[in-house]
Amino acid sequence: MMNYEEKSIQLNQRRIYARDYSGEEPAIILMHGFPDNLHLYDRLVPYLSPPRRIVTFDFIGWGASDKPVGYPYTATNQVLELDAVIKQLLLEPVVLVAHDASGPPAIDWALAQAERVAGLVLLNTYYCEMPTLRAP
Repeated sequence: MMNYEEKSIQLNQRRIYARDYSGEEPAIILMHGFPDNLHLYDRLVPYLSPPRRIVTFDFIGWGASDKPVGYPYTATNQVLELDAVIKQLLLEPVVLVAHDASGPPAIDWALAQAERVAGLVLLNTYYCEMPTLRAP
């Protein structure tokens, strides 16, 4: 059984559910794709923590985070969600690990905040303009 602290990250009136595993900095933030949630990394976390600090979280609309009706599930909003997690947990610098649809927000955040990034790991993701992409 892994020890972690459950965190509630506030973004406007929305709540983001996060798990914070203690360890050495820089923290590794494991970001899920869709239709996944933070449990995507349950089998990986024991290999990373200890020694490293690990943070997993559910994007708004997924897992244990709020699921507001009419919320725009865009990469732009996911950048704001990631930023809220990083700021409220006082994480800096960070290693971002993005899978699937969390790739674009991870890349966008890393490009905008390069001095705060210790590493960027991209797993089975993409990065391009996709004007015709629609949620299933």
